[in-house]
Amino acid sequence: MNGQTNRQALHRRPQAGNNRPVFAPFPNLIRHCVSSGLFMRLGLVWSCLWITYSPLVAASNFVIRSWYAEDGLPQNAVTAAVQTRDGYLWLGTYTGLVRFDGVRFVVFDDHNTPALKNGRITSLYESADGTLWIGHETGNVTRFKAGRFEAVPIKAAWNGGKISGIGADNQG
Repeated sequence: MNGQTNRQALHRRPQAGNNRPVFAPFPNLIRHCVSSGLFMRLGLVWSCLWITYSPLVAASNFVIRSWYAEDGLPQNAVTAAVQTRDGYLWLGTYTGLVRFDGVRFVVFDDHNTPALKNGRITSLYESADGTLWIGHETGNVTRFKAGRFEAVPIKAAWNGGKISGIGADNQG
């Protein structure tokens, strides 16, 4: 290179009448990346990474807290959860139903709430009219409406078994 360092060769200007730079590292590689759409795919990868990362940035504004039996839950295993319109978080456990207001837990079980025939709660659902429906492992159903628990009679054709889900049809 006639005494020039590699650094000087990298910054050399094109000679007159020549539109190509004197030194172009990997010119065929760059042309291949453009023609094969690699840059476009890399842009897609970066977009996906940004979309994945964005909720993490937004989530950093929130505090995550865990509650356990020593905080007031009747046990650490939660079998069902629903947040009702009034803001309460209702949790089903195998030892009762729990209402959480963000600060305190209130436990309802078969000892302090006679309408709960069994404390083993397996499903929860809030209907359009605001009724909380509670399914039990034993096949019993209880509803909570207007501040009162009430056992729901089940048709004689029901053979029992765990209530694994409660929902509504088109008619409510």
